[in-house]
Amino acid sequence: MNYIEELQEVIRKLHGTDSTHVSCISRQPQAHVRPYKRQSFQTSRHNKMTAKKPKKMGRPKLPKGHAKGVIVPVRVNPDDRKLFERAAKASEHKTLSGWIRYTLKSAAVQKE
Repeated sequence: MNYIEELQEVIRKLHGTDSTHVSCISRQPQAHVRPYKRQSFQTSRHNKMTAKKPKKMGRPKLPKGHAKGVIVPVRVNPDDRKLFERAAKASEHKTLSGWIRYTLKSAAVQKE
């Protein structure tokens, strides 16, 4: 006795009648399933290449040769920083950075 016949026997004992729906015991492939549609990758690649990119945040990059100077990191203690900030405020320079540039350049020119 195979598996399907065993199931039919169980149905006969439980319900008192023979099983008439054999297809529900073993699953048949469904005919209404839509066949796979092949995608065209050229169109999706074309859409990505022609799509406009969003603008980047922030200031636009400067042209070559117009970039600002090089940053030179210098470590100072808090007391020296306060001293430099007071001197920068007392001078004609607007920023601490401008005062430091001017003072260092003046000292370097005098040494030459």
